[in-house]
Amino acid sequence: MPARSLSKSPSRSVSANVLKALRQEGVSSEVLEARLQWAGAVQLLTHYIKKLEGVERVFPSMIPTQASGRWSTKGPPLPNVPDRYQNVVWPDPGSYWIKWDYSSIEAKIVSALCQDQEDLEAFEHDHDIHTLTACKALGLPFPPVRTKALHTSPECAVWREQVGWKGAKDPRRDVFKVARYGLAYGYDANALLGVRGVEDLGITRAELLKAGQLYLRSKPRLAAWKKTTWTEAYRARETRTFLGRRRRLFPTAREIVLFEQTGRPGDTAKEGLNHIVQGAVADVLNLTIIEIAKRWPECYLVLNAHDSGMFSFPLEIECWPEIRESVEREWEVTQGGKVRFTAEWVRFESDGSKQYYNLEGH
Repeated sequence: MPARSLSKSPSRSVSANVLKALRQEGVSSEVLEARLQWAGAVQLLTHYIKKLEGVERVFPSMIPTQASGRWSTKGPPLPNVPDRYQNVVWPDPGSYWIKWDYSSIEAKIVSALCQDQEDLEAFEHDHDIHTLTACKALGLPFPPVRTKALHTSPECAVWREQVGWKGAKDPRRDVFKVARYGLAYGYDANALLGVRGVEDLGITRAELLKAGQLYLRSKPRLAAWKKTTWTEAYRARETRTFLGRRRRLFPTAREIVLFEQTGRPGDTAKEGLNHIVQGAVADVLNLTIIEIAKRWPECYLVLNAHDSGMFSFPLEIECWPEIRESVEREWEVTQGGKVRFTAEWVRFESDGSKQYYNLEGH
């Protein structure tokens, strides 16, 4: 894949601990903004520009090195390239790339495993679960359209103005997306203490914890499933994804005793539960990649990034919409319980242009 120079503004990513310390010292918002710009520029320069300087083609190495089944990509680490710099590489002339990102796949797996019927019905109707979670937690009115179309549809224009909604990247959605996953994996609402950006929403940590406690009380099946999973992880010294990938566990005797006495899981049990979900995502993606490669021998894998994949196709082969049948098919997560993992799609052309598929309905 050819490499392209970068020229846009730098990433705004920076450590939450650094920002917190600067705020406590009374640093002004203007200085904080400059700090963000500087940190992003340094990261961009050292991680991407320097490594691609003078490079005409990129041949990244993709190796399934992680215990969960996830792949590691190096030379360069393309999955870590910020979204705004996705044009750092592009297809060869005479070819195009097609990329999919699974939509809320971890949340769907958790809901299926614990048989949360409310969430399963929401997913069945392609509701934007993270926006709805934010609305519920913050006491906002629900939008008239509950799919991801709510971010742009005319039917939700009044609602967006009413609540000041900023689209799919609204910080409230981002915060409660992270919060939802924290509650899915954590022991109690204290799992939310590490969520970033809370203060920027105008709510306190205490208010966030209260919202988390209410959320967990409304999900008794989730709490029961987590307890059962942690107990079984200590008993069997292993966990498996619904597709069978095993993760061996090595808890200490003290960790097991503390769990028996308090019900609070240690790091080993948490790793086991995480593997059941995150390892399943890797399994689904790996099997999907194999199926696509068999179906179209002329294509090749460009990128694997945990819950997304990207393939290169020659222009004379049109894979859409057939490829969607391979990617978005149903999986039997529990016995008799099937879930369809939907995705968002983008096609990249060799001239740098993009075409988005299937945005409504996710």
